[in-house]
Amino acid sequence: MDARNMMEARCAGKTFKDCFSLVSNVEVLGEGSFGTVVRRARDLETNEEYAVKCVQLKRLSSRARADVEREVMVVKELSHPSLLRHFYSFQDRQEVYLVSELMRGGDLFDRLVLKGSFTEVEARRIVLCVVEGIRYLHEKDIVHRDIKPENVVLREASKDNLQCVLCDFGFAKKLPSKDAMLRTDCGTQNYAAPEIFMGRLYGKGVDVWGLGVCTFMLVAGYHPFADGSVTSLYTKVCSGRMNFESDVWDSLSDEVKSFVCSLMTVDPAKRPTIQDVSMHPWLLQSA
Repeated sequence: MDARNMMEARCAGKTFKDCFSLVSNVEVLGEGSFGTVVRRARDLETNEEYAVKCVQLKRLSSRARADVEREVMVVKELSHPSLLRHFYSFQDRQEVYLVSELMRGGDLFDRLVLKGSFTEVEARRIVLCVVEGIRYLHEKDIVHRDIKPENVVLREASKDNLQCVLCDFGFAKKLPSKDAMLRTDCGTQNYAAPEIFMGRLYGKGVDVWGLGVCTFMLVAGYHPFADGSVTSLYTKVCSGRMNFESDVWDSLSDEVKSFVCSLMTVDPAKRPTIQDVSMHPWLLQSA
């Protein structure tokens, strides 16, 4: 019996407070909309620490409640080394608690801010991990819909340890069929694909686009379409007009530029699938 099944057997029929205690009522590991917070919690039986996502139901609209219910259902069927491991979910009238493994290295965006940018070797290690996570999701016909550095968390705080996992499945959606399309406008604007900006139907390709934006940021240290104006951002994204500053990109390989340009192909029908992405020459380099 693995750790997830063992926790399920111990916690079934019990409340969160029967099984866990918050390590601190002050420390917050992460925050989201509608009063969602991530805190550290200790298993009362094993004394092991976990991360727990706490969602206050009373502050949610009916649509947001449905999103939480969908997230709970999605994470139950996920099991992959490149995805944050979920162990158990509790729900009462006030809150939903999603218990997952505790990652001690913070999120990728914060690490990027500290470093300024990553070397291509470092970025490749991170991107390979995220690619494997997305490929697993897409094989199960699940679209993440919010690929961004903030949703990649590092296992350890050490600057040399780049082991990471993809997390936050609040927008994840399981497609009713392999080629089904979605329409709901969700995710984060700066990482949204052109088809979302244009209000068109979209599919798994939005995750590939988001990965392209993330990769660009990792190696360049800035956003490919950064702009203070929403209108200008819309224009740049929908035309695929990325800002390749020569003083940055002249020192980077042609392969990584090819990689991000491929992922951020404006026409989703011409954008590579995540399976295609995994075979790109930049990712296949050994160093």
